[in-house]
Amino acid sequence: MVAAVLKTVTPDVTSAGHLWKSLTTTPDMNKTLGVQELHPSEKQYLEVLAEAYKNAKSWETRRQVLSIMSGITTYNVISHYISGLTRYRYSMANLHRLQFGRGTVLPSQPSSARIRIDMKQLDHFLCFITSPHLVQDLPFGTKNLKLSTGQIIEVPNVIRTMIPQKIVRQYLQYCEETGFAPFSSRTMLRVLSECSASVRKSLQGLDYFAADGAQAFDTLIGVVRQVSQLGAGKPDWETTTIDALKAAKMYLKGDYKVIIRKVILKHLS
Repeated sequence: MVAAVLKTVTPDVTSAGHLWKSLTTTPDMNKTLGVQELHPSEKQYLEVLAEAYKNAKSWETRRQVLSIMSGITTYNVISHYISGLTRYRYSMANLHRLQFGRGTVLPSQPSSARIRIDMKQLDHFLCFITSPHLVQDLPFGTKNLKLSTGQIIEVPNVIRTMIPQKIVRQYLQYCEETGFAPFSSRTMLRVLSECSASVRKSLQGLDYFAADGAQAFDTLIGVVRQVSQLGAGKPDWETTTIDALKAAKMYLKGDYKVIIRKVILKHLS
């Protein structure tokens, strides 16, 4: 239709081309066609922003860059610089500009924790790991416990007598004997890692009875090694005896307390 009109106005093909070029370069015609005429500096500015948009790796960063471009020109013009740009993304970037400002970085919202375990199982496990045979209060110091809501609670500093893996094994044995169905071992380790408590290999200086008992086992191990150096016993006697002494030491520090507590509770009931 445009070609027919131009042919009617000027039969010469060359003149028709010049006439169409003159018409399309006028501001009024660009306004009628919906084409925005940009200054060369604005074009260069859009090219730089389009390059930054393409190099961005996340939509959050691209939305910030696009919010700057949306305040300069329309979607039709920006789509020439950014291929594949959808109107939805342009609208979201324009809304970001109107609500928060051009290129504003939004603060990250902390994700709410989802509890997918039974609260009875969690309460049962927490009662076990906070029992006196597993933890001991320190006479000084506190720690901060951060909840899923963001609230920080100051709790007394406590010390665990066993490593997390040993606690999990002992708790599973306890649940098997009492007929309680616990959650998985991996969940137990995650709960222990989140609970604020220190783990020590020895209670020397905190409990004189425990310190003397640990020193007694260390003395026995030293005696076994000296006897082995003198040539007494079988070739594997030293290794077997030391392993047995270490197992006995761990038994007295952990399992023995659980068994004694169960016996006392059974007699009291």
